[in-house]
Amino acid sequence: MKGINNIKQVKQKIKTQIASPGKGKSSVERCIAELYPGKNGDKLYQDYCNKKRKDLQLLVLVAGAICLLLFLKAIVESMVPDNVLIRPDYGKGEQVWILQGKEKGEGWQDIPITLSEREYTEEEITGIFAELEEKLPEIILGENSSLEAVQYPLQLPDQSEKYPVTFVWVSSDSEYLHSDGSLGEKEPEGSTIVELSVTMICQQSKEEFVFPICRIPPTLTPEEAFWKKVSAGLKGEEEKTREESQMVLPQEFQEVLLKWRKKPDTAGWIFLLLAAIVIPLISLEKDREWKKKTVIRRTILKHQYPEFISKLMIFLEAGMSVRSALFRIVELKETIGEEEYLYIELQYLCFQMKNGMSEKEAYDLFGKRCGIPLYRKLSSLLVQNLQKGGKGLLDTLRVETAKAFEERKNQIRKKGEEAGTKLLFPMMIMLSVVMILIMVPAMFSFM
Repeated sequence: MKGINNIKQVKQKIKTQIASPGKGKSSVERCIAELYPGKNGDKLYQDYCNKKRKDLQLLVLVAGAICLLLFLKAIVESMVPDNVLIRPDYGKGEQVWILQGKEKGEGWQDIPITLSEREYTEEEITGIFAELEEKLPEIILGENSSLEAVQYPLQLPDQSEKYPVTFVWVSSDSEYLHSDGSLGEKEPEGSTIVELSVTMICQQSKEEFVFPICRIPPTLTPEEAFWKKVSAGLKGEEEKTREESQMVLPQEFQEVLLKWRKKPDTAGWIFLLLAAIVIPLISLEKDREWKKKTVIRRTILKHQYPEFISKLMIFLEAGMSVRSALFRIVELKETIGEEEYLYIELQYLCFQMKNGMSEKEAYDLFGKRCGIPLYRKLSSLLVQNLQKGGKGLLDTLRVETAKAFEERKNQIRKKGEEAGTKLLFPMMIMLSVVMILIMVPAMFSFM
């Protein structure tokens, strides 16, 4: 009696799990139960969760390690040992740094500084073309609206982009305007005229022009004025030490203590943000894979239905019972692949009936496991045949077979129409290319 009770409990548990797979279960658990009937769905789901958790932990660990390395790299690269910047050697070009200065108790301020390559001679090679005289006033404006109201630094080029010309700029009053275009430390009280001369040299030709610059006082906050003076002081120090191998940054300016560092690299934060976005998406994609497998399974079951119903009808016409016909269909299939979902379900159906489950209950669970109206309808027909008996089953199966093959034809026709629609856009592109190849030579011939 105890063994019979255990069998009944197992049967009831299987029936409950298959008949109501959605109660208290996640979507992934329901997909696993549908894809692998007869197997331990809880263990498969637990294995999937463990693998997913390990993969996500590995991703988080790798992302954290990369972020840490990037942060350490940014900290190391931002350090200025002994407040010294190493100037690039001769021939390696100038080097641009974005330094950050800090007062005691204040935040960091960005100050750009350009270290030119080491110069071993004091000669300056400059040049100009006379035809550039009209273009230079517009080129050197920078953020200013005109040379009659200069509030911001001028952009004085060293060379012309269009011609092999070198420029040498000289300011008549460096207190208001430096020769490199930067504003002087002295702020004008009103409009002040400064003559900016440029010598343009090209090959052996040399010519000089003078531009009158009207310097007006800028509108700056005290903090902006302070850091502007610091920046001007750094540029002056850079010019003085161009023949030296290094430049020492000041620790104090106007009795204000300064701290320096190179601007940190933000790659670590960017990677951290990307990791925070990508890792959850990977987790969601892993869950979607199960739903995709479920959709593929149902599509394959629909495709296999006409062939299955036809085989079942042939065996029934030969005089076999429904139970024997189902067993025979499974026996004829020597090997069952992973994606042959119908035969997996039939194999499990026969296994249930061999182990004592009634035909009515097994057919009912078969239709529910398949989860498709076609199979539910078939299971209902088989259950009705058991209850009522009679010869009406064969006639009903003949009608069902005709409908199933007709529906398959409609599905194939629909897929063909969809394929033709998808090819329409590439064909339009090809037609456009052909029209261009024909029209362009024709237009050139007329021209």
